[in-house]
Amino acid sequence: MNILKFLFGPFAVWAPVVFVALVVLILVWRGLIKEKWFKKIIKKDFSVWEPIFTDKRLIVGTLIAGLIFAVFLTASQYYVWSLSAIGRFFLPPAQPTYFINYAFLHFWLGRLIGLFLSLLIFGIFYLIRHYRRALSRAEINLVFLACLLVAWPRQVFLIPLFFLLAILELIIITLIYKNKGFREIKINIFWPLILAMLLSLIFGGYLIRISGLASLIV
Repeated sequence: MNILKFLFGPFAVWAPVVFVALVVLILVWRGLIKEKWFKKIIKKDFSVWEPIFTDKRLIVGTLIAGLIFAVFLTASQYYVWSLSAIGRFFLPPAQPTYFINYAFLHFWLGRLIGLFLSLLIFGIFYLIRHYRRALSRAEINLVFLACLLVAWPRQVFLIPLFFLLAILELIIITLIYKNKGFREIKINIFWPLILAMLLSLIFGGYLIRISGLASLIV
């Protein structure tokens, strides 16, 4: 019973947080080992780790983890309700569809909305890359992964924050290099996107409340 209390209590709350934090740390580490100043400090070659934690593996891992957790929550809810007579009243065959509707609304709908929005944003950035050649495929994959990690409804703030930080980075770079004869300046979207993702994860709940978007939470 103590194991069940752990699974339905702390594990259900902290497992997604720990997973997202782990992936974010991997992304930050990948970004740092590509920076020249970081290489000078560490003085070690960590490029051997890059093929292990590729964008595709992180994306697939995030999708699978989300699916497993949704199944776990659904099964846990069914088990908890089956322990009491009142709970069994809401399960089949007493209520053929109530549990399905409840589980879909609380454990699946938000994830499906988040996946749809992530795919939509991926498609928009892919079109930008196709017509403007302004982004690499790795950068598009990173945007898609960031959307999956932030999840619905915090995704609403991810892209606006990213564009705001990217513009700020562009302004700073322009001011630094404007007198050095650079005709074309290309910004690195990695760190603005990472920072936007962290801000959305940490302050997303607060932004949802103050913006009146609490009704989006499902």
